[in-house]
Amino acid sequence: MEKTDKIYTLSLLQMLSEGKLDPGHGKFYNDQCYVLTAVDGIEVNAVKSMFRTPTRLDCFVFVINAEGKLVINSNMQQITIEPRTAFVAPPGTITQVIEVEGSKTSVIMCSEKFMREMNLSLQNLLPHISSLHGMGTLPLTEEQYTYLQHHIETLAESIAQPATLSYYHEIVRNSIRAMAYSFISLLILYVETKEKEGPTQMHSHEEELFRRFLQLVGQHFRTERRISFYAEQMHLTPKYMSSIIRHATGHSPAEWITQNVMLEAKNLLRYTNMSIQQISYELHFPNQSFFGRWFKAKAGLSPKDYRNSK
Repeated sequence: MEKTDKIYTLSLLQMLSEGKLDPGHGKFYNDQCYVLTAVDGIEVNAVKSMFRTPTRLDCFVFVINAEGKLVINSNMQQITIEPRTAFVAPPGTITQVIEVEGSKTSVIMCSEKFMREMNLSLQNLLPHISSLHGMGTLPLTEEQYTYLQHHIETLAESIAQPATLSYYHEIVRNSIRAMAYSFISLLILYVETKEKEGPTQMHSHEEELFRRFLQLVGQHFRTERRISFYAEQMHLTPKYMSSIIRHATGHSPAEWITQNVMLEAKNLLRYTNMSIQQISYELHFPNQSFFGRWFKAKAGLSPKDYRNSK
């Protein structure tokens, strides 16, 4: 496996400037949203070269495959995107393209700032957060695939209109919202059919607190593992915050924090040439020995053994 000195984070604009995204393919909107439809087509080797080394994407990514097969590594998980299958990755996901076999895919990439401005309501999705974790892909029926593909093509056509058109920005943004809600509705439908027990319903207050907690963890997990730190940031007592997170997801705050730290550690071990000592400092462990004991207790392997494993 080709390794790098570090895992680089790329925004949409950086991907464009570095040639990872070809402006001749797809449609760009305000440098914050990129749409490529399956009918646009893209050369197979170009797809492979885009992310041949692990790259942390600073944007939301949505992929729906029309035909063929696309194999990627996404945060240490190898995922095969088969025909009529959807895949979504949040900002910060480390992605590497492994194999492209006659694949025709539609792709939407939007910056985190842009998606926040959409003000999407996720209250119906949050109760299923535990079930969604690690799900990977969403298989679609023929009807569902056609439904989502229609929204993607409508979005691309909206972006392609002259920007001087009256209500141009409103049309594009509504097309994006329609696409997002259509996917989320199918995702919820799929998860509900898989859940054997009824999900715990969160009240609106709990939803907001859990969303804020996840945001804080994503920002600070490298340097802060204390429950009290996150509770203080949210102006809550540690006990009250812990009870809300556990009630909402079935997992404690410590488990969510550890999950983020472990994933980052595995990514750095697997994809970079950083020494184990450098990684322990990167993740703010007291020293390499402490990091080694922590990692082995959680992963069952020492950092060195994990790095050497396939």
